[in-house]
Amino acid sequence: MAPRLYFNKDLTEQYYMALSSNDVYVKYLCYYHIFKFFFEEVYQEELFNSVKQIILNPSFSLKKNKDIAKIVDTVNKKNKQNKQGFQGNELEALELTLEKYIDYSDLISSIDHDYIQHYKNFPVPFSSGDAIDLTDISNTKLSKKLAGRIYKTRNSLVHSKSNEFKLKEKGIYRPFADKNDLEKEIPIMKYIAEVLIIKTAKEL
Repeated sequence: MAPRLYFNKDLTEQYYMALSSNDVYVKYLCYYHIFKFFFEEVYQEELFNSVKQIILNPSFSLKKNKDIAKIVDTVNKKNKQNKQGFQGNELEALELTLEKYIDYSDLISSIDHDYIQHYKNFPVPFSSGDAIDLTDISNTKLSKKLAGRIYKTRNSLVHSKSNEFKLKEKGIYRPFADKNDLEKEIPIMKYIAEVLIIKTAKEL
């Protein structure tokens, strides 16, 4: 028998909400909520690894205040104090999530070629999300670039309903004028969400 998997209910609820919605705005944010589920885990892993590297360095000594201070500084830089929810750099956490779970060879073979070319040749107009060549799989900054495109677009959607940005500033999503541009971002969001759900499923 083929292995049966248990999928995280919180993730699948967001996924099915995205599939069932006719609003591209809702689709994008639902997929992004799936990504956010992993931010705390991957960010803490990165923090632990950073601290471990300091401690394992042969020159490290508990008797040196500057060495202890280096650990404290590392933790403080990684965490934002007095903030509810995820206490870290969300953009960096997104990048780490993509690095951990996404295989770019599979990505470019799973998404329609026209979309891959679109992402390569065109930025996201309303969010200034950079164009990205996803076929350049040897590029060590690929996850960073993709995270930037996704995060800038996410911010445009969220801030479009707040007073955080002035109207004259760039980065505001306009539901009617920008709908077609946002729709082009959905295939890659859907792909990443599916990978995260499947790769973190548990075998029954």
